[in-house]
Amino acid sequence: MKPAIEVSALRKSYGRVQAVCGVSFQVTPGETLGIIGPNGAGKSTLLKILLGLVRPDSGSVRIGGIDLERDPVAARRFVGYVPQKDGFEESSTVSQALCYMARLRGVDLGEVAERAAQVGVKALLDRKVETLSGGQRQRVSLAASLLGDPPILLLDEPTASLDPRATAEFRELVQSLASEGRTIVLCSHLLSDVERLCHRVLVLLDGAIAGIEENQGQATTSMVFKVSDSRSAKRIQQDWSGSLVQLDALSFQVHTSPQEQMELLTWLVSNNIRVETFETRRPSLEERFLSRLGETEV
Repeated sequence: MKPAIEVSALRKSYGRVQAVCGVSFQVTPGETLGIIGPNGAGKSTLLKILLGLVRPDSGSVRIGGIDLERDPVAARRFVGYVPQKDGFEESSTVSQALCYMARLRGVDLGEVAERAAQVGVKALLDRKVETLSGGQRQRVSLAASLLGDPPILLLDEPTASLDPRATAEFRELVQSLASEGRTIVLCSHLLSDVERLCHRVLVLLDGAIAGIEENQGQATTSMVFKVSDSRSAKRIQQDWSGSLVQLDALSFQVHTSPQEQMELLTWLVSNNIRVETFETRRPSLEERFLSRLGETEV
């Protein structure tokens, strides 16, 4: 099965600033991929390249097997796009806004009502865009992205300005579209959205990929344990060669694989260090992201 999106050795600079540095990855059909990173990491530039709005200095992008540079019109037919802020004319009705987008995409106007119904805004077709709430506007934007029934959706911070209820409703819509087999790329600062929606997460730092992580069934867990006395805590600090964080006078945390955690427990037992409490848990995406960020700053 050919990838829905295939990115190879992308580079893009603005003067001396390298916005994207040798980025390569693939997105399989039906996958939801999250892209995260701090401000200035290159997320916006990467997304613009995928949309064909910015031309890379080198490298290639294939959408649905079509080279984006060689045949941009054909490649773009595979993609629907939901921006953080829509560009709808405030005085137009929802119907007028969607019909305008349908004409741009060369789609039959009869599809407008179908897509509006799909995302729950059919009752709003005669409303002025300026009267809509933030959540309603994003639904209309999602309806516009579905015109022509593209198999791939690119979502740029789609819930950034929404309240919690609208965020949850929009997230459910995205999950529903993913369940239909659509390929989705989600760029977001809301790590809770990425964690709930995405199969994999691509971490961008300084224009380069710091890692691509599976978002389900991680092999890495977080272990927190507490020893019985300060002498034991001091010995761990001095003699344990692996990485760990001291939480307080007697408690420690280690974020690593179960195998390495077992090595630590074996070392504790062999050195007669008594462990009072012990627990393991799967770290959140936020914790893993901050860990990645911390590694680059050391």
